[in-house]
Amino acid sequence: LRKIFGYAKVLKLYDGENPAVWQDNLEHLLPKSKDIAKVKHFSALEWEKLPPFFKNLWHHDEISAEALKFLILTASRTGEVLGATRDEFDLDKAIWCLPPERMKAKVEHRIPLSENALLVIENILRKHNRPHIFTHLRNGEPLSNNAMRLLLRRNFKNKDITVHGFRSTFREWAAIKTTYRSDIIEFALAHQLKDRVKAAYLRTDFLEERKGLMKDWGEYALCA
Repeated sequence: LRKIFGYAKVLKLYDGENPAVWQDNLEHLLPKSKDIAKVKHFSALEWEKLPPFFKNLWHHDEISAEALKFLILTASRTGEVLGATRDEFDLDKAIWCLPPERMKAKVEHRIPLSENALLVIENILRKHNRPHIFTHLRNGEPLSNNAMRLLLRRNFKNKDITVHGFRSTFREWAAIKTTYRSDIIEFALAHQLKDRVKAAYLRTDFLEERKGLMKDWGEYALCA
């Protein structure tokens, strides 16, 4: 409503005060959203249980399983993985470079690939020559957003987990079992720094430091 009234004011369709403004207006009448809408986090696999889970997943070779393996190993989002194209990968340097328009924060994101993540990509690239990496091998159609979720539901019925939840699994493992700084871990998740002043002056994405982090994560996933 605030945006609608603002739009109308700019076009001279409305000349009164914006009644939907929060600050010094509705904040005096209504409770804050965080007080009435509790945040529900995505169900996530406990980091201690990842190795046996991943060992099981590693033996599945359908394309949705390959996509989920890669998503876990890169701590990425569903849309980022399903939209991955050949030209985003530099396999010689083991880097996956996502352009700004494909990122939630609209900022280029480089992901160092562990040996296991590279294995997943190289295995798929040997099977087809299509631009998008994760496509059905029979008809060339891209995977749906629900493909990995359905894989979990079909093959891991006894586990209360979600695809997006694996980012939390990675975050907890990194915080509890490694000594990497929190800002390096946040960059691995493509999160923007909460300190805007610090973010404005930061001119690095910690790529070299994140190579070690993702290598450790890839080895941990397959340590069972």
